[in-house]
Amino acid sequence: MSAERLLLVDDDSLRSMLDAALSHHGFDVTPVDNGRDALARVGMLGPDLVVLDVMMPEIGRLRVVPPPAG
Repeated sequence: MSAERLLLVDDDSLRSMLDAALSHHGFDVTPVDNGRDALARVGMLGPDLVVLDVMMPEIGRLRVVPPPAG
């Protein structure tokens, strides 16, 4: 079984700490530091989980995460 793919989106030093901790626990982590890169990578990677800083500059949470259907 392959490691779960995780896209980690954060613009500060917490990203490095989370990357190291999650990688240590067997996740295949792709860290990015802004919403634009997150949008580009999510389509390419098809991650199992996205961990997203909701207070990011440029493209914030509401523009990265689409509203729920219905």
